Amino acid sequence: MLNARRPTLLGDARPVRLPDALGLGAVYRITQGPGLDAARSPNGIIGSADIAAKPTLLVGFTTPRSAILDPSEWLAARVLVHEAFHIHQSGWKPYPTPQPKPMEYPRDAENAALALLEDAVLSVPPSRPLPTAVSTLRTYLAIRAARRLRLPEADRYDRFYQYFEGTARFVEDRYVRMSGHQIADRTEDLTDGFVLLDWLARRRGYSVGASCGELLDSVVGPKWRTRIPEGEAQADIAASILGVPDAAYRERLIAEAKATFDYPKLLAMVQRADLPSVEGPPTGR
Repeated sequence: MLNARRPTLLGDARPVRLPDALGLGAVYRITQGPGLDAARSPNGIIGSADIAAKPTLLVGFTTPRSAILDPSEWLAARVLVHEAFHIHQSGWKPYPTPQPKPMEYPRDAENAALALLEDAVLSVPPSRPLPTAVSTLRTYLAIRAARRLRLPEADRYDRFYQYFEGTARFVEDRYVRMSGHQIADRTEDLTDGFVLLDWLARRRGYSVGASCGELLDSVVGPKWRTRIPEGEAQADIAASILGVPDAAYRERLIAEAKATFDYPKLLAMVQRADLPSVEGPPTGR
C-alpha cells in the first residue's frame, strides 16, 4: 500500500523501507485483512487514485481477461513496481496533451505494418554494444519519421504511452532483472483486430518506451533519464541525440529493415486482422 491514510484499517500493516529517491511516500505491507481480501476479489483493480487528497496505490488483481493474480506471486510484485512508479510520475511536469483514446486511433494498414516493423527492430536484448544500440535507434527513428509523415495524428499516441507507460515498463523490467527473474512473455495475438488496435494505440508504447530507454542507456548512459520528467518521450530524446536520418538515408534504413523482418508478411497480417471500426471490449494493463 502507498500513502494509505489509516493503513491499520486495511490489515496487519507493517512499514516497508524503500529508497527515498523513489518518492513513493509511506509504503506498507499487509498479509491479511480487508485490504488483502479486496486485492484478491474478482472485482479488484490495479491502479492509483486520490484518497483523502493523497495519491494512493490501489491493488487488485483482475484484468478484463479475467486473469486473477495471487499477491504472493512474482508477477504481482512486478505489477506493483510498475504502478508504484506511476505514483512517482505524478510529481513530474504535467504532460502537455491529454491521454488519447485507443478506439480513436487512425485505421491505416501501412501505418500499422510500419509500427510492427519498429517493434521488430527494437526487439533486441538490453545492454547492447554502442554501435548496435546506435544503429538500432537510427533505424527505428527512420521508420518513425516515415510514419509521422504518412499519418501525423498517430504520433500523439506513440509519444503519450511511451512517456508514461514505457518509462514505467523500463523501471519494471530493471527491477525484474536486478531481482534475478526473467522478463515475462508478453506475446500478443496480433491477428485479432481488436487486440491489434489496442496494441497500436496503447500497449506498444510500453515496450517501445522501455526498449528505447535501454538503448539510450547503451548510447549515453543514464543521463537521458533526467529529461523524461520534463515531458520528453524516449523517442524524442533519441532523435535529439542522434538526429533523424535524412530522406535518402531513411529510405535505405527502412528498406533494409523491411527485408530483414519480412515486411510483406507484417502488412498481410494487418490486412487479415481487419482493424475494427466500432468500439470493442475494454482492455487493461
